[in-house]
Amino acid sequence: MAGEGSYKWNTNDTTFLLKIKPFATTTYTITTTINGCTDITNYVLNVNEYPVVNLGNSFIVCKGDSVKLNGAGVGTYKWNTNETTPSIIIKPTKNTKYTLTVNNNGCTASNSITITVSSKPIANAGRDTS
Repeated sequence: MAGEGSYKWNTNDTTFLLKIKPFATTTYTITTTINGCTDITNYVLNVNEYPVVNLGNSFIVCKGDSVKLNGAGVGTYKWNTNETTPSIIIKPTKNTKYTLTVNNNGCTASNSITITVSSKPIANAGRDTS
């Protein structure tokens, strides 16, 4: 029961509760002694990698052109188009904002990119005069 006996962590803390902020997966060991009886318990604290999402800068595409948007990182993917793959191929017909959210065991990050759609130019060299 908490409060009775003595406690010694591998961090040299001697409290029952340990306050920690690990940056990597770490094993913590506590030695508990109560009424002359000793118990050693290990706790593994898994630290998940925080996902990083960078879709790059917004850009312009010609109407009717397809573009591949690439996400990267560790975790599961969710685009605002409801696709769940790291990369998607889009063919926007109007200016559109695309957002990718990556989740790695509860740690989430998002990034957005705006694709501006421009009309394709029409080439006109004038009348053939030959």
